[in-house]
Amino acid sequence: MASLTTGLIENTPVAGIRPSVTFTVKITNDDTVASTVQIEGFYVAGTTKILYVLELFVLDPGEVATRIYYAEFDEF
Repeated sequence: MASLTTGLIENTPVAGIRPSVTFTVKITNDDTVASTVQIEGFYVAGTTKILYVLELFVLDPGEVATRIYYAEFDEF
């Protein structure tokens, strides 16, 4: 099973405005069999990572899934 990560994304405000308010994830299944996908999203509060997205779904062969998540955090 593949595991992919972006690592932490910095999103601190610039002149009082955050660079990003949402985060888009696009997943494709180029295989010939269905795949189970789990998306976990975390934000950082102090020194703690806090889970705020947990989604599990099946992606059929040739299917594309796009998910948009809230991202108004200093780091996510």
